[in-house]
Amino acid sequence: MKSMTINHSAKKRGISLIEGVLYLVLALSVIVGGIVFFQQAQLSNNVTNTSRAMTGISSEIRGLYQNAQDFGVDATDLTEVILAAGGVPSNFVDNAGTPTDSVDDAIVTPFDGNVEIYAEDGGAGTTNAEYFVIELENLGEAECIRLATVSASGDGPLGTNIMGVGIMAGPGAVGNYDSAATVSDLATAVPAAAGAAFQFSSINQAAPGVGMNAAEATLACEEEDNVVYAVYSR
Repeated sequence: MKSMTINHSAKKRGISLIEGVLYLVLALSVIVGGIVFFQQAQLSNNVTNTSRAMTGISSEIRGLYQNAQDFGVDATDLTEVILAAGGVPSNFVDNAGTPTDSVDDAIVTPFDGNVEIYAEDGGAGTTNAEYFVIELENLGEAECIRLATVSASGDGPLGTNIMGVGIMAGPGAVGNYDSAATVSDLATAVPAAAGAAFQFSSINQAAPGVGMNAAEATLACEEEDNVVYAVYSR
């Protein structure tokens, strides 16, 4: 009788131990699932906010220059212009300047990267810029893929009337960072491997309607420190 009691107690302890392990695994799964869900929700929210901000900024720039023949001299910095005009959402402004002087202010994204805006002549070598560029720095792979897509008609998460989108791996990547890239570089196709990628979506090109989908963007977006820039027309 005593032996049967001991065996029964041992089995009970064994079952309790297994149950405890199962409960622990289940609890860990719930915690990990919650963390993943939160991260994905945060990423989606940041991408949506960035998309809205860049779309709004591009519209504001067009409005500021609607009565001008162009966007100024090629390579002119338009970042300060749009900041001074109040065309940037407050949560995208790094207030490094003073309340009366925004010269040191910067445009930033939720991904801890700066946004640069400048006039672009499209590689034509002219002094008058027919386009402008919005360049987003320090993007991770996930946000790079989501923001860099553009349709054949020139519409995408970064706005409308986009002439082209370029993806560059940041400094430190092997031979694929080109800080002097221009609109003309966008004419080359996306390579079949990760690296520098330029894909035209121009509605004014001889062969229009190329676009860049998520699969193509995936080939070019590195795991971290990507630079994505969109070239806009009027």
